[in-house]
Amino acid sequence: MALDEDESVSDAGEAFEHYRGPMTAPLDVLVVGAGPTGLALAAQLRTYGVSFRIVDRSLDRVHESRALGIQPRTLEALAGFGVTDELVARGNPAMQLRMHLPQRVMQMPLFDIGLTDTAYPFLLFLSQAETESISRGRTWASSGARS
Repeated sequence: MALDEDESVSDAGEAFEHYRGPMTAPLDVLVVGAGPTGLALAAQLRTYGVSFRIVDRSLDRVHESRALGIQPRTLEALAGFGVTDELVARGNPAMQLRMHLPQRVMQMPLFDIGLTDTAYPFLLFLSQAETESISRGRTWASSGARS
């Protein structure tokens, strides 16, 4: 599937499915992957006026989770697109890991450095499907894309 920068991205799966244009138009950047990273990159490219096309081997968005956690620095980067508050509201922040062993429970910190200088001092557990859903709706809206 492919999506040019001027195509609607309110529902990427639908937009990809209906894309029928030639893929020979000149472009500056080819974004490979329509997951959270690819969508965020495309939104950033749009803010700079860079022409792009997103390609992905899948014909639809993911329905299962391939990634469960979002790092603090990623949340900071996504804040510029206005999605971080909704991600945090829907996710489960964690600062430690509890390992249940046969005879005891061990608590281990997930991070031990770099948490004093971030607004998100935790690992956010949120499914990739949920992350992509939020990113598609909010990231593109804040970047000026048509819906």
